[in-house]
Amino acid sequence: MATTETHSMEDADARAVGKTNAEGERGGRDEDGEPITTTTAATSRGTYGRSAYDRGSVETVFCATVNPARALTVGLTATYESINRNYYDRIEVRRRLSREEAHEDEDDEEENDRRARRESGNSATTEAWSHQRRSSTNPRELVKDRYVLDKVLGRGSFGKVVLAYDMAEDKHVAIKVIERSPQADTAVRQEVEFLRELNAMSPVERANGVAGTSSDALGGKGRDSCVRLVDVFEHEIGAPESSATGGTTNKKNPGYQCLVFELMSHSLYDLLRVTNLGGVSVKLVRKFSVQILRALEYIASRGIIHCDMKPENVLLCHSERSAVKIIDFGSACKVGKQQFSYVQSRFYRAPEVMLGLHYGTAIDMWSTGCMLYELRTGKPLFTGWSEHDQLFRIQAALGKVPQSVYDKIPEAYKIRYFDSHGLIKPSPEALRASQSMNEPLPEPGSRPLGMVLLDELTQSQSIVDSHKGNDRETGDSDKEHERKTQAAASISDNGKFDEEHEILLSLLSRMIVFEPAQRITATEALAHPFFFPINGKKIFPQNAMRKFSDKRLPSIPNMDDVEEMNAREAVGGVGERFTFTLK
Repeated sequence: MATTETHSMEDADARAVGKTNAEGERGGRDEDGEPITTTTAATSRGTYGRSAYDRGSVETVFCATVNPARALTVGLTATYESINRNYYDRIEVRRRLSREEAHEDEDDEEENDRRARRESGNSATTEAWSHQRRSSTNPRELVKDRYVLDKVLGRGSFGKVVLAYDMAEDKHVAIKVIERSPQADTAVRQEVEFLRELNAMSPVERANGVAGTSSDALGGKGRDSCVRLVDVFEHEIGAPESSATGGTTNKKNPGYQCLVFELMSHSLYDLLRVTNLGGVSVKLVRKFSVQILRALEYIASRGIIHCDMKPENVLLCHSERSAVKIIDFGSACKVGKQQFSYVQSRFYRAPEVMLGLHYGTAIDMWSTGCMLYELRTGKPLFTGWSEHDQLFRIQAALGKVPQSVYDKIPEAYKIRYFDSHGLIKPSPEALRASQSMNEPLPEPGSRPLGMVLLDELTQSQSIVDSHKGNDRETGDSDKEHERKTQAAASISDNGKFDEEHEILLSLLSRMIVFEPAQRITATEALAHPFFFPINGKKIFPQNAMRKFSDKRLPSIPNMDDVEEMNAREAVGGVGERFTFTLK
């Protein structure tokens, strides 16, 4: 019985092969009317179509007669052979097309050169024009037989970030390109080590076989909010460099370290720019901050300090969604193994870093607190012109440096920044501003965080209203205009915040604290009442608040203007075609 069934199934397969070949011989035609012949690989277990390619598309032909159960069991070997053949055929075709485009560009350049020589008798001028033309054409470069380089997305002290197309995965990626040096190699090696550790699944998740199934934020949720490293490779330029005397030397270019990341959208700083630095809603701040804190909790659980938290290093996954990820672990370090005393951007730099003290994961919480304030108001919290000025501004908001912190400060820093009473001396910038504006210097604690937030929200809303230009047109009185401004900024008539802003201020007051040991941790912050709406809890017992999932979610502002703004402000080759050969 089993033998009869086997023969009948094989006969059915044979009939399917014959039918497919017959249809291929008599049937389809291409755009030019020519018959299409499909090459099939027939086995006793099924029929698998080869891939047909043209210049603009890839069409994979798979016979509908194949039984999926057979293809994935007894026909598994043939299935894998077909997949591998199609994959390498696709790579070869794309590589050939890339070479053809490059040859076409070269042919166009040569034709332009010949035309220029005919039109000009000055051979020197013509040769210079020809060289300039070849340099500006800059065809796309293929590296590692996989990545087609496109334009420069951004640049920094480390190098450049380049948009590229991954032919193997058929999607775009971002490649961080760093010129090699002993110091850069060490930093890249450390960054790759941290990223691989953060991207890896925990033993529990590996045992379950599913990523991100952990209900704990230390599992999938925290890891999913860290950027994903896709690939790492080195690219070397073997061409000799020109010497100062006009000849060539045998010294080779040191090459480049290349880190391939998933392609993200715009940064939170770009988001603030499209709001005219007016900030985003409390609901959107909540959605961003819960993801950032989950990531920081996960990072801290691995004993890692990010060391550079700021809006530029938090990217949207999509321009129309609120999902974000933390990027740039190039300055990160392990707890207790700090390599640099100079870390973090100045506006977000923790006091212990500026005062020469040992630091830990608490510096990321300070930076995040400053960032959450900026997301809501659109303006940085502390905008010092120097470290001294930054410390003086922090003292004006938080008061005198606690004695427990002061006693640990190295003597050199005490002499540099403090007077005999343990107060931070006025910075030169603060003295000049006080004299020019004829105003007294701020006393320690004279501008508490709540007052600064209140003033900034009112001022930011006034700026937004001035951009809209509709208040004065309706003939509103000054009092009416002030009332509308306060209402839009979520401020009551008596000059106080609404409940949501009071809770936000409470969270910020726990994150922006002089004493690192008293600063709230990421785990504690996630349990703060500010995040109760996300957890389905009530902020205040007397308020019957609906669950966060039932409320209308805040929308992302329109990001269409970001590309135009970036194009106007592009510097250092940002937006231009990238190639290693013309670096």
